[in-house]
Amino acid sequence: MHHHAARLSYVAPDNTATSQHELIARAAAMAPRAAAALSLSGAGPVTDSGTLLSNNTPSSPYSQGLNGVQQVDNYLFINILLAAFLGVLAATVIYRWLHMLNGHLRLLLTMGVGKLQDQRYWMYNHGSFWPSVKKNLLYAPLGKTRHNREVQLSKAISVGTLPSRFHTVLLGLYLATNVGYCLALTWRRENEFSVIAQLRGRTGSLAAFNLIPTVLFALRNNPLIPITRVSYDTFNLLHRWCARVVVLETILHTICWAVNIYESGGMKQIHGPYGGHESMASYGTVLLFAGGVGITHCVGYVHHLLLQCQAGTSSTHKIVLVWSVPNTEALEWVRIWMDQILKMEGRREVLRIQLFVTKPRHRGEVISNTGSVQMFPGRCNPKTIVEKEMGERIGAMGVTVCGPGAFSDSVRAAVREVVTEGAVDFVEEAFTY
Repeated sequence: MHHHAARLSYVAPDNTATSQHELIARAAAMAPRAAAALSLSGAGPVTDSGTLLSNNTPSSPYSQGLNGVQQVDNYLFINILLAAFLGVLAATVIYRWLHMLNGHLRLLLTMGVGKLQDQRYWMYNHGSFWPSVKKNLLYAPLGKTRHNREVQLSKAISVGTLPSRFHTVLLGLYLATNVGYCLALTWRRENEFSVIAQLRGRTGSLAAFNLIPTVLFALRNNPLIPITRVSYDTFNLLHRWCARVVVLETILHTICWAVNIYESGGMKQIHGPYGGHESMASYGTVLLFAGGVGITHCVGYVHHLLLQCQAGTSSTHKIVLVWSVPNTEALEWVRIWMDQILKMEGRREVLRIQLFVTKPRHRGEVISNTGSVQMFPGRCNPKTIVEKEMGERIGAMGVTVCGPGAFSDSVRAAVREVVTEGAVDFVEEAFTY
C-alpha cells in the first residue's frame, strides 16, 4: 500500500493541499526506492516532433530523425544500383536487337523457293564460344534439368520456379550488391548505436529503391516486356526475388530502429498527436479524454498546446486532461512524460489533470488532491465533466477522446447533449489497429 502511494505522489505538484516536497518526504519514509524514482527527471525537452525524453542514453541521439544516417553514401549506393539496372537493361536490349537483326537477315537471305543453297550457311555454328554460352549459361537450368516446375513448400504454398543458370548469376550479383551495401558501414565508431542508425538508414533507403523494380516487374503491362522481348514469366521471377530483398531489408530497418528506441528508454517516445488531423489551438478551452493507452494521443496534444501557449501562438487558456485507468500501475506508462509536462512554464495556469482509477486494489492506492492534479477512485462520468466544463468554458470548447469504444461513445453522447448550448466541437481518435 505504501509503495503505490509513494510512487503516485509525483502527480501532485501544487501547494494547495499537500506540497510535492512533503509528499516526496513522506514517500521516502515509506518506500525509499519509490522516492528515489521520484527524483528522476526526464532529461531533454519534450516536443511534438518526436524528441525522446531520455536523452541521457548513448542511443538517444540516434533513435529518431537522420542522426547517424549517412545520406550521401545512401544516395551513392542507390545511384550505383540504378546504373546497374540500366546497364543490364541496355545489355538486354542490345542482345535482343542483335538477335532480331540476325533473324531478319536470315529471313531476307533464305526466304522463298530455290534458296536451299543459302540455307546451308545457317545450318552450322561459325565458332564455339557463343554455342557454349547458350548451352552452359543462357539455356541451362540451375541444376541438371529442373527449371519450370514450381517449388512447393506445401499444397497451398508455392515459392515459384527455380531460376535458370543465367538468372541465378544476375540474382546472385543483385543479392550480393545489396548485402555489400548494407555492410559498407563505418564500423569503427565509439558509439555503437550510431552504426545501428547508419544501418537503419541504409536498409531503409535500399528497401525504398528496390520497391520500384518489385512493382514494375509484377505488372502485366510492364513497358519493358515489348522493349526487351523478355517474357512476363521471367519478369515475374525477378519480381519475386526483388520482393524478398525488400521484405528482408524492411525487417532489418525496423529492427535497427526498435533497438535504438528501446535502448533510449524502453519505447518511451512521444510522437505528438499521432492520429490528430485537427488543430486544437483555436479553442479557448480544450477537454481531452483518454482511456488506457489512449493517453499517448492526449499527452502529445497537451505538450503541443502548452508550447503554443508559451509562444503566444495559441488561443487556448484552459486545458483539462481526463484519464481513466484500471489501476495505478498504468501511471508508470507516462511517468517521464508527465514529469516533463508538469515542469513546463505556465502549466499551472492552463492545465488541470483528473485521474480516475476504476479498479483500485485498496483504499490507500488513490491519493486525492485539490490542486491542478486530482485523483479519484471509480469510473469517470463524461456527462458530468462535459456539462461542468461547458458552463465554465473560456471561448469555444474543443473535446477529443482516444480510448475504448464504449468510453468514446459515452464522451460523444455527452458532447451531443451540450452542443446546442454553445460553440463546441468533438473529435474522436481511432483506438483500433
